[in-house]
Amino acid sequence: MSSTWTVASMIIETWAEYAKREVEHYYEVRREKYEVASNKNNP
Repeated sequence: MSSTWTVASMIIETWAEYAKREVEHYYEVRREKYEVASNKNNP
């Protein structure tokens, strides 16, 4: 039982780390696009 829980928690932690990176990257790209667009609008 405890070994199964350890594996499950490891998978969850790995997935959470991956999801966090994906979200951070997504918002970083969106922020860059927004900044570029606002720079074009405000020379």
